[in-house]
This record gives sequence, C-alpha cells and structure tokens, in this order.
Amino acid sequence: PEQEIVVVQGSAPLSPARDPEVGWRNLARLHEMTRRASRPGALVVWPEGSVPVYVPVDARSAAEEPALPWYRDGSTMLVGAYAADHEGRRFNAAFQVGPDGRVERPYFKRVLIPFGEAIPFADVVPWLGRLNARAGVFTPGTESRVFDLRLQGSTGPRSLRVAPLICYEDTIPGLSREAVQGGANLLVNLTYDTWFGRTVAPAQHHLIAAFRAVENGRYLVRATNSGLSAVVDPLGRTVASVPQFQPGTATARVRLLSGVTPYTGFVGDLPWWLLLTSAVTGAAARRVQAATVASSSRRWVWG
Repeated sequence: PEQEIVVVQGSAPLSPARDPEVGWRNLARLHEMTRRASRPGALVVWPEGSVPVYVPVDARSAAEEPALPWYRDGSTMLVGAYAADHEGRRFNAAFQVGPDGRVERPYFKRVLIPFGEAIPFADVVPWLGRLNARAGVFTPGTESRVFDLRLQGSTGPRSLRVAPLICYEDTIPGLSREAVQGGANLLVNLTYDTWFGRTVAPAQHHLIAAFRAVENGRYLVRATNSGLSAVVDPLGRTVASVPQFQPGTATARVRLLSGVTPYTGFVGDLPWWLLLTSAVTGAAARRVQAATVASSSRRWVWG
C-alpha cells in the first residue's frame, strides 16, 4: 500500500530574544499552508516545536485542545510541540491528531541536547542545573513510540505505523532500528535546524539521516522549520523536498514496507563492536609484543 505525505515547512527566522510573536506568526503560516495542501487520507507533518505553547501530555482531543491543529478534512496530523504534565515536567514531544480529532499519547524525545535541553548530571549534582536554568528544562522520554493509524484512502483502508524521531535522534541508528523492530512502516523526523543558519549543517544532517532509510528499508520523512524538509526513499534518494529557508510544502506518495533488512533483523551495531574489539585487541597485542622485545633487548645487553 501507499500513503500520501504532506510535509509543511514554515521557515520562521531564529529569534535571539525568543520573541513569542515569531512563534505565533510561524504557527499561522503553518495553518495557512496546511489548509491549502491537506487532503483526505493524507498524513500532514509539522516540524519540531511548531506549537508555541505547552500542550498537556494527557490531551485526548483536538476539539478540547485548540493549540493542536485539526482540519476535519480526513487528514491525520503529526505535530512537533512542547508538552507538560501535572508534575511540572516538560517534554519535547510529537503529537498525533487523527482524522476524528482524537489525540494519542505523545512521543517524548529521548536523547536531549546537552546544555541546550538538559544539563548533564544535574540530577546527581543539583547546582549544575542552576548554571543555566533555561537550558535544562526538559525531561527525557524513556521509550520508543509507534503510532498505529487506520486511514481511509482511495484504494480502501490501510494501516500506517509511524515512528517519530525528534531533532538529531535521526542520526542515532539504534533508535530507528528499535522503532522498525517495533513494527514501524514509516520513519518521521521532526527537527528545528534553524539554529545552524545558512551553513552546510542542515544538508549534512539530512545526508546522515538518509542512512536510517537505507539501513531499515523504510521511507523517511523529514519536516524541519527552515530546511531541509524532504522525503527519502529506502535507497537513500530524496524524492521530494522544500527549498531551504523558504516556506512551502512537499507532497509525496510513499510505500508502506514491512520487510526486515539484515541490519534491522540481526546485524545492528555488531560490526562496530567487532571493529572496536579488533582495535583494542590489536593495540593490546602490539603493547605486549613491544614489552617482550624490550625485555629481550635488556637480557641481551646485560648478558
């Protein structure tokens, strides 16, 4: 089966002062572009942090939580937003809003940016967190999440199992592999690469992320605030994209694949561990050999 994807890129500028008006203007732009591009049965993807307010983690309906987008047109939304729970914890999250407005439990980003989203070891040494209180506001998630959707398309109902990855989580092979092992037939990355500015870093991020599609034999959708927003096929080819630093949308049809590659099934990180073991073993052997030669030389000198 195939699934229609609509990727929306707002291209909001980076605001050094964290001006909330920038976030609201970007949200309005996302709504405007989505209304034009959305269609029944499509999966519409917004970037990381698209909603400029904290959404309750227990939100169950977009009709009751107006911060989340819902267009009542038969489309499904996957939205990057920030979330908060009743204990005051905050999360970098991905929310899924179904065609009926129902909201599933969100995915919480597991690998936080050190000194940006979390302060390392602040839970052990509390005063470290006070060095930059604005940086360590997020709590990491603890598990992978696969949204299981039943969508109605032109050819009938289909099952869409979507695994979200937030920010640079798409550069960590094990996270994508775990999601596919959990049944995901589509990988979706939501990120905010505006921080990199007009450098080669957004393109580098995209190229690194493309390996996740190849490794796992899945399509990869990337929605970023300023680019590079794109759809990557299982051969690593970019089949649809939005120009960098421009607001716009890209639409593509992706195949929902279910096969398991050798990497996903059993290889995983084994080659890297074998290389590491070989390197350590080789270094140890050379050290022993050098010590043996040195010892033999001393015996020869002293007779």
